[in-house]
Amino acid sequence: MPKLQINFDDIAAGEVVPEGRYSARIDAVEEREGRSTHNPYWNVEFTLQDEAVVGRKVWDVVMLTPQSLWKLKRLAKCAGLNVDGRLDIDTEELIGQEVGLVVANETFEGNLRTRVKGYFPLV
Repeated sequence: MPKLQINFDDIAAGEVVPEGRYSARIDAVEEREGRSTHNPYWNVEFTLQDEAVVGRKVWDVVMLTPQSLWKLKRLAKCAGLNVDGRLDIDTEELIGQEVGLVVANETFEGNLRTRVKGYFPLV
């Protein structure tokens, strides 16, 4: 059986990010489908940029149903994209953009986890 040498002192324990406002870079946007509803959504991966949390990852779900598109509009606007009129938004346009995030912690199924609660422009 193979062995792996690891120094766990150098590995973060996966703690939640302290609640607050942070600058972040959008690193990935993956289109997915809800398991029970089959509604389309984007799973957005952010990397935090502020010194105390630099490199930490957080994720948000942006539903693509008509009643939820306000959230996509807010994210795109805060990322500096044009949100006027009828548009085609490619996930690639979001990747690499920087936005402000409001994060909070909540308990889900007995575990504390970090949630993105809002976006704000950095400029």
